[in-house]
Amino acid sequence: MSAKLATRYIALGIALLLVVVCVVFQRASVPRLRTLVILHTNDIHAHVVPFYDNGKECEADVADCLGGVARQKTVIDRIRKQAPDSLLLDAGDQFSGTAYYGYYKGNVSHRVMNLLGYDLMSLGNHEFDEGSDQLAEFLGNLRFPVVCANLEVGAESDLAKKVKPYHIFPQYSLGVIGIITNTTGFTSNPGPNVRFTNPIHAVRRYAQELKRIGVKTIVVLSHTGYQEDVDLAAQTTDIDLIIGGHSHTFLSSNPSDPHHWSAKGGYPTVVRNLDGLPTYITQVWSWGRYVGHLKLQLDDQGRIRSIEGAPILLDGGVPEDPVALQVIQGLRVPLREYMDRVIGRATRAFDPPKYWTIGESAIGNLVGDAMLHARSTSRAVIYNSGDVQGGLEEGEIRNQEIFRVIPFDSSVVDLLLTGQQIHDLIEGVLCRRNLLNHQRIPGRIQVAGIRFTYDPNGPEAARLRSLEILDVSRSTYEPVHPESLYPITTLDFVAKGGDNLISPPVASYLTHGNLRSTVIRYIEEMRHLHPKLDGRIAAVSTSA
Repeated sequence: MSAKLATRYIALGIALLLVVVCVVFQRASVPRLRTLVILHTNDIHAHVVPFYDNGKECEADVADCLGGVARQKTVIDRIRKQAPDSLLLDAGDQFSGTAYYGYYKGNVSHRVMNLLGYDLMSLGNHEFDEGSDQLAEFLGNLRFPVVCANLEVGAESDLAKKVKPYHIFPQYSLGVIGIITNTTGFTSNPGPNVRFTNPIHAVRRYAQELKRIGVKTIVVLSHTGYQEDVDLAAQTTDIDLIIGGHSHTFLSSNPSDPHHWSAKGGYPTVVRNLDGLPTYITQVWSWGRYVGHLKLQLDDQGRIRSIEGAPILLDGGVPEDPVALQVIQGLRVPLREYMDRVIGRATRAFDPPKYWTIGESAIGNLVGDAMLHARSTSRAVIYNSGDVQGGLEEGEIRNQEIFRVIPFDSSVVDLLLTGQQIHDLIEGVLCRRNLLNHQRIPGRIQVAGIRFTYDPNGPEAARLRSLEILDVSRSTYEPVHPESLYPITTLDFVAKGGDNLISPPVASYLTHGNLRSTVIRYIEEMRHLHPKLDGRIAAVSTSA
């Protein structure tokens, strides 16, 4: 062989070797990706059957009905069959909101969630509405774990045994941290020895712990609200995905979605964390109108290399699963007769309350008047607006409507307050700050037997202009005297310090039955109800 030919063979061999090395290097440098599908829900609020857009249960199988457990199961089962590597997560507030919850309590929620096969749930504030004992009973019936990292309870509490800060799915090296709004102590009914700490601090602590033990991907299952989730993402590291709830926020990147006009951001919303890396945020409105659907591509380090998906609308185009329908029918039959009973008639519509503005509402006046009517020894009623969750349509009023409007099992209670305490309570509501403990008041009030005027532009803690109360004969109003004692009717939620209206919480009080039952009896007695705004809460302008 000539030297020239040998040189050519050597050069060819080197070239082939370089090609092989390049191919091997290129294959080694391309990350191996794993697909994980996450389905998620939030703020179902016991909407187990299809409903109209206003939340009222559908009376027939009509095309514009949304949601329902049977449609959820159809979608969830279909996607699980297509994607065996999938998780079903819920971001809290399964409780409260429909007659099904009012009648069955947590029994309806645990049956439905077990039927759908959830893998994990975080707690919402409404899970505490009936107290920690009933929540613990609900949790004991679940077939999956529950997480909440910023919940602190005593070691002897049943909740300590049934709720943990995070859960790890080892097959995906994925950890899920649960958090809840730290206003729950004021806005719900958790009872004594239950604390809700700063959710951001809790996430930082447990994210570091998860990373330290080798977990690669971290998800936060949050019940704090969309804006709070955005803030959380911007103020932390190591969080890959936040699945949210509480604010009932719709997110969409699909212009063809019929509700896209109401979207507050993209699905998912992308926020840069403290390291400049993306954190993805999702939420799917409320009541089970949608099931959230995410497809993640994860690399060997657990980083999200790609993310796609969209909320799946549960409208008339989604068939109902027959197994779920059978379960729901078993719940519906004993409930239907009671809920369908007509108890009165509204001559005109009672508009829903405006929770975040000061002022009376027709439905709020109705509930307050019912409480005052039931308590003949009381001079007036003051209660939190948030206990009333909707209005009434014109026409027949059924028990079902009252369960929807008053979803919580609050009790009617009597207190003795001084005129000064009444003044300070109302003044605190006007400036959204309790005048005694100086903490925020998150809600508003409705009243009966009291009327007051206020200057919305007045100085803080000095906006109240007049305050009057019904006299003992209930025939006329008289000024409230600071030193006088007045029997006042309210709700146990308020007496226990709910919404921070009363500080400190009242240690003992007289209880006089359930609010919903009180309103039902009042409607049955009155029969024909006329919505009214009578000036019991009125804004005046005295500022220059």
